[in-house]
Amino acid sequence: MKLQTAAVLSLLSTAPALASPQGSWPEDMRGFSLPKQDWIMILPATRKTDGTVSVWNRAEAWNRQWIVPKATPNGTRTVAVNGDSEDMRIVSPEQIDNMSVAALSKLAGKYGASAIAVVVLEEPGEVAVAAWARGNYATWDSAVDGSAPRLGALKTLDEIYAGADRNMIAGPEAPEGDSEGPVTIVGQRFDERTGRMEYRISGPTDVLGRIAADPAFDVSAKNEDVPPTIDLSVRDGRDVEQVMSEAGVSVR
Repeated sequence: MKLQTAAVLSLLSTAPALASPQGSWPEDMRGFSLPKQDWIMILPATRKTDGTVSVWNRAEAWNRQWIVPKATPNGTRTVAVNGDSEDMRIVSPEQIDNMSVAALSKLAGKYGASAIAVVVLEEPGEVAVAAWARGNYATWDSAVDGSAPRLGALKTLDEIYAGADRNMIAGPEAPEGDSEGPVTIVGQRFDERTGRMEYRISGPTDVLGRIAADPAFDVSAKNEDVPPTIDLSVRDGRDVEQVMSEAGVSVR
């Protein structure tokens, strides 16, 4: 399984959505495994024709389908949240669609949840599921049973929350060698210990070494496998791409 996040603060793409339940979520973020959960908080959403998502609209049939809790086929409890005025201040529909870790962490804290899944229905009945677990990156997949949208979403949750037990997940393959070139942000998470976003960076070894030596970054881990990666945060909390640019490194 593999994951690649867009080089932005949100985990999913913020580009205009396509005519599909997953909108413009990056394909390279698809199909990761997350740790098994005692229960999963569900945010039902509907992909509108303009590409945006409608969330917490109690008049929508898809939202109403999730009112009565139902466990996944493997027995994991799911609890849908309809959203109150405070929830709407904590996280916007755009942040939900983009699986913004910082916003979702606040929402999860309110409800005591360690995992949140956004189940997105598109008009023809297709469903996509974006999922996140505390301390991990976000991922997504299409529902495995399109004939019964809710059941398909529940089955997909079992596929995603399959029991992986690691916080930092290897990113996509990158070209071998130490040639100069841009780096890629292949993952990110909110580190509650430091209160900062932590990023996994993939790129040429010499460029990663230059980044690691820059005092603007706090490097927490290095992986010399192929592709090589480093895990880091920005010490002063500024945008990671801006700080990379100031360090003379371009982000792909």
